[in-house]
Amino acid sequence: MTTKRKGRDEESQSEEEPHSCETMILVESDSDAIIVEPFAPKRPRNGTASMDGTDSKCNTTVSETVVQVSVVDKQATGKVANEDTKLTTASTTVTTTSTTTTSSTTSSKPPVHPFFTQNLKSPSTIPLLFNSLGSVKWTQASSILIATFGAQTPRAKIAAFDFDGTISTVKGTHTHAKHADDWRFFDASIPERLATLHYEEGYRVVFFSNQKDICKANQNKRKIGFMGRIENVMNAMHTHAKKKATATTANPDIHPPPVLVFAAVADDWNRKPRPGMWETFERDHNGTVPVDRAASFYVGDAAGRLAGHRAGAKKDFADTDYKFARNVGCAFYTPEQFFKYPSMDALRAADPLPPHVTHHSHLAPTPLFDPREYLRQYRDNPPPAPPSPSAPAATPELILAVGSPASGKTTYCKRHYVNNPAMHTYVHVNQDTLKSRDKCLRATEDALAEGKSVVVDNTNPDAATRRLYFAAAARAAAKRASNNSSTSSISNDTVDPIPVTCLYFTADQDLCQHNNVYRAYMSARDQEGRWEDHPHQAAPTAKSTSSTTKRNGKTKTAPPPSDSHHPSTPPSPPIPRLPTMAFRSFTSRLEPPTMQEGYVAIIHIPFVPRFATHEEEHAWGLFFV
Repeated sequence: MTTKRKGRDEESQSEEEPHSCETMILVESDSDAIIVEPFAPKRPRNGTASMDGTDSKCNTTVSETVVQVSVVDKQATGKVANEDTKLTTASTTVTTTSTTTTSSTTSSKPPVHPFFTQNLKSPSTIPLLFNSLGSVKWTQASSILIATFGAQTPRAKIAAFDFDGTISTVKGTHTHAKHADDWRFFDASIPERLATLHYEEGYRVVFFSNQKDICKANQNKRKIGFMGRIENVMNAMHTHAKKKATATTANPDIHPPPVLVFAAVADDWNRKPRPGMWETFERDHNGTVPVDRAASFYVGDAAGRLAGHRAGAKKDFADTDYKFARNVGCAFYTPEQFFKYPSMDALRAADPLPPHVTHHSHLAPTPLFDPREYLRQYRDNPPPAPPSPSAPAATPELILAVGSPASGKTTYCKRHYVNNPAMHTYVHVNQDTLKSRDKCLRATEDALAEGKSVVVDNTNPDAATRRLYFAAAARAAAKRASNNSSTSSISNDTVDPIPVTCLYFTADQDLCQHNNVYRAYMSARDQEGRWEDHPHQAAPTAKSTSSTTKRNGKTKTAPPPSDSHHPSTPPSPPIPRLPTMAFRSFTSRLEPPTMQEGYVAIIHIPFVPRFATHEEEHAWGLFFV
């Protein structure tokens, strides 16, 4: 049975009628009917798909499916205008050059594409197909899903918006949209407001949205729901423009504003607050027109606002939109604030920015960690430098580090001890290398017993863990005393203890999480300074030179030489990003070291960033989390 379904515009009505053709889905809009004829390609091993009555080529992708759509003019019944239109699901791209005419009856059932048969228990469970009449084009570039609506014209001023919670919101009190039709405009003025921005104020309208993992195989329902909501919004704006044109006889040629949509589908450089989507837009989607970021703005609901910023409002779930605007360098508004005013002039007049301020926080507190403010503080008020060892100790000593992951421990230990020519005899013990704490303890004890000093470069958050290294040092001292003594019995009173110094790295959790993401991305840059999704598989952009190496049969250019103490120098291979739980676990277990544990000294070491280039310093000043 074919089901006649309502269009996705909110004004359309719905009803169901039986039809004789079992494989058709009829989707109606205000003036046209779309008859969708699904295909079922047979998939031979060579990747070519053959379909009844057509000659086709099938290329497997993750983004597009071409289905044949026949547009029926209701004003002239029986006249069929055949055209091939791309509609996106999530399986394969099928390019067909043939056209067919629809028939009310067929002698045999045509094949059915799997998209239309999944979970087919009743007509109500048939997945709704996007009825945009081909006006929305879907593509995917790396980890960005891109939708194009209308004719795109490069412009210098960008009116950028988040999507969920800013342009669209759910029909109810729940948080996340349940399906493609679970939506409504956040504000009724949005269709007119976006049209004003484009046609009267000279802005280009772009949406930037985080949609993590929707392109994974097990997330197809979320992907279809998001794409459906995007197309619903575009169709609703199209309907708004048509109604306005009908009511305005003086100017009947009214169109909805063109919109470009970027959706980050992975947790990488393109995910907000990181600026990858904006950089991709400027580089690849705005022609040769440079973007005037100072004249552009971004509107989003993730502003870090406290509970009660409006009557009955909860605190914002995040502040990624606010940080995204800060990273881009454009003005920021919340949707409640922005859509109150019919124009940018009215907004600026009613809510002017203070001098030297480019961001409307709308009751949002300052982020707990602001990397640019951190850099400014350490330039204006640099902390006292910790004492630097100038010569190895006359007898073995144990240097025990305490600090969060990504707090600068390894950088400091290598700079001052392991790679310091004056301290070359120090043994570096690190659990990332040895893989277990027991191996670290054995390596520490063996090196101390041989008369070598040791630097233990682990987190060592609690006193119980640190006592294990004191015990290892005591056993090593006893072995040394036994080897140097002619008597068989050595008492503890005659054993010279091995001195233990604590290096306490004081960087807090927010700073360390920032360093964690920063070093992961800086270690995965390509030769042009861009961030790669798969750094080991990326092709080089320059010819091989003496600084290139072979890795898995592919040429990879080594990073430029730099002092090893720079925390931002891209290492090879790339540094993996640690999970958030690693930082929360350290913070929950941390027992600050005290002299009562038996140290000869505790040296507090704040994190002081060092950079080999201005580019690295600029990148560190961005918000990453």
